Amino acid sequence: ANMSHELRTPLNSIIGFSELLVEQTSDRLIVREQRYLEDVLTSGRHLLSLINDILDLSKIEAGHVTLELDAVRPSIAITEARELVDSQAMRRKVEIRSDIRCDIPARADQGKLRQVLLNLVSNAIKFSPENGTVVVGAEEAGDMMRFFVCDSGPGVDESLRQRLFQPFVQGESPLVKSFQGTGLGLAISKRLVEQHGGQIEVISPPGEGATFRFTIPKAERSAGSLARNSDGPLVLVVDDDRRSSGAIKDILNDAGYNVTNVEPGSDPSEMVSRLMPAALVVNPATDERDTLRIIDQLKRGNDTREVAIVVTSAPRAAEFVPKPIETKRFLQEIKDIAPISATSGAPLILVIDDDPRVGSLLSGLLAPAGYEVQAFERGRLGIEAAQIKTPALVIVDLLMPEMSGFEVIDALVSDERTRNIPIFVLTAADTSDGDRARLKQHVRAIAQKGSITREDLLAAVGRATGRIKPAAIPDGKTILVIDDHDLNRELARSLLEHLGYRVLLAEDGDAGIATALKEQPALVFMDLAMPKKDGFTAARELKNNGKTARIPIVALTAMAMRGDEEKAFAAGMDAYLTKPIDRKALESVLARFVSLKTS
Repeated sequence: ANMSHELRTPLNSIIGFSELLVEQTSDRLIVREQRYLEDVLTSGRHLLSLINDILDLSKIEAGHVTLELDAVRPSIAITEARELVDSQAMRRKVEIRSDIRCDIPARADQGKLRQVLLNLVSNAIKFSPENGTVVVGAEEAGDMMRFFVCDSGPGVDESLRQRLFQPFVQGESPLVKSFQGTGLGLAISKRLVEQHGGQIEVISPPGEGATFRFTIPKAERSAGSLARNSDGPLVLVVDDDRRSSGAIKDILNDAGYNVTNVEPGSDPSEMVSRLMPAALVVNPATDERDTLRIIDQLKRGNDTREVAIVVTSAPRAAEFVPKPIETKRFLQEIKDIAPISATSGAPLILVIDDDPRVGSLLSGLLAPAGYEVQAFERGRLGIEAAQIKTPALVIVDLLMPEMSGFEVIDALVSDERTRNIPIFVLTAADTSDGDRARLKQHVRAIAQKGSITREDLLAAVGRATGRIKPAAIPDGKTILVIDDHDLNRELARSLLEHLGYRVLLAEDGDAGIATALKEQPALVFMDLAMPKKDGFTAARELKNNGKTARIPIVALTAMAMRGDEEKAFAAGMDAYLTKPIDRKALESVLARFVSLKTS
């Protein structure tokens, strides 16, 4: 914890002040000076990433990492990892494919499994050439699940393979050397896999890229091992293969659907007519004529013609999902047809982009934050959906065939049904000053693909949809910052004053308590590691004093080891932020506590 604090504290100042300078001096610096400043900020963030890797490895080797084991479906873990690197792959023009040959749950810590997959997939993208391909998948291997990541890069030299999973080891090729890093990602991955009881290895025939694969024990299947929800919409599954039908049923059950399998040899149309499901999933056998016969029979029936059909590998249906089934996309197709009522209150966001990967990426970013995302690859279809559904936001690409983004925007703003819907432009195209001036008349924001961060996207979408209210600042609301580090206090003061707050500073716990009693601030930011009286003790004293008990206290600290957050909450703190200060997280805390305090 002390090492974490000492390493992060100076970085907090470097990154924080650099961000402020970039934001506040862009119109006063010449281009060369602006570039110098951006280089400082980029290097600071890179150094923070390296420090995080070193701290992760030290925690693992010291035995301070505890696994929280659960049944984790490979398709879910792989989808989560893919969502985090999709933008990186798009920037490098590398295609990512999933090859999930078996979806039996593994017994794993979901976060740590995602970290291993993320390390391997991110490396594979970096070392693959432009227009290359990365394949990530899972298969059964006895009593283990085997995960694999294959790239189309230069491969790994035989002399390096034996040392590759040691700390600080990297390849010597020019392609490898062109990327910054410590060589710790694979060492961390190896230790996490071994802590699960598995093994990791690399296979790399000369000139054929590299395949990294690792094993994780299977989860013990039991009646209660995976969540079930029988109250959701009914979905019928037609599949003669009991193994694949069981996998489809598990996926839909986990998502909250009530699933019934049509027994082999039974008449699907009779069951559809009797049960009237929200959707029918057909996973065809080798003879596609059977699938076409089922579809034609259902479409001719008066009682069954309106039932939506999802086919996993055949044409002529409402939706089409290719094999192997990609869980995220498959569920999205089902949810579009048969939404679960519990999610009906989520703000709807329409994405209009001819690249399906963009819709998938935005869905992966926004759906976990409580948004419903529907993607359309053709402008006309997106406009019609907006006219019918009145979404909370429309995100539009500019360069599309048939109908450009400019034409889509013109159509939306000229129709009284859609003219008040907020519009974002997310494009890879370079826009001229004239284009930007034209767009700004009608759109809330213009962003370049690959350059907008997840936090910026969520904040912008939250503001546009009304889910995030601007922090109710002015009127001189007072914030107290208690921190023994001079630069940290000044950085916090600069950030808060820039947002319109009156800021008071204290350099230790005793001085902070005295100031809080006298000034009664709206909020206290408290460092944890301070001499004389640390933040934990100061927080307890403030919460135990009737005059200050109701003042919210937010830990703002470079201590980021396991247990620090729990100790902070046990001491009475109301929230926990780590240094370097994240601007969006800071604004979110201010909006939450200051508005509550004054309401």
